[in-house]
Amino acid sequence: MGFRLPTMFVRQPINDTVCPQSVKLLLRCQSSVLSTAVPVRTVADGNCLFRAVSRAIYEYEEAHLALRLTAAIEVGMHSWLYDISSSAHHELLSHQLVVCPEYFEVFHELTTNGTDSCVVAMIAVSSALGYAIHSYYPCGLSEIPSPLSTTITGRNDCGDRVISVMWSTTDIVRARGPVNINHFVPLLDRRRCHLIPLQAGAVKVS
Repeated sequence: MGFRLPTMFVRQPINDTVCPQSVKLLLRCQSSVLSTAVPVRTVADGNCLFRAVSRAIYEYEEAHLALRLTAAIEVGMHSWLYDISSSAHHELLSHQLVVCPEYFEVFHELTTNGTDSCVVAMIAVSSALGYAIHSYYPCGLSEIPSPLSTTITGRNDCGDRVISVMWSTTDIVRARGPVNINHFVPLLDRRRCHLIPLQAGAVKVS
């Protein structure tokens, strides 16, 4: 038996704030993204992937716990797709540059509020909600392109339902050197954003 969250929660959309670290990261790695998309700030509490997905679909973050629960149920019901020891696991998990925890560790992460998520959670969310996820991992941070810059789809046909999520950071972004990727934000179409003015000294998206 399948299951899905409602296609829309009833609530007025909130105003958005640009994520300054994500903007700096894009300016360093691929500034052209900013001509069409805006990285919007999400709360960095370990639930940021689900907050980013919630914002991208429902226009606010507060559905994040429902999305986490939905992803956990999906992984629990269809372990073969998310267990790297299974011969039928999702093809992205086979990539040599993608490191995923063991199945039971993944399930524990998904069922624990505030615990960081990996790419398995993206696949599970796509499966459960029927949305393709444009996963954007900033380019140029290493000599090898990341396999996490891809369109992720799970078990179900997504049709034209697509959202974009960026792998980002809460740390300082320097002009060169390594970046600690530890956060997720939604990449929203500039035309869909309800942006509020940035505070003095913040990065401005022109």
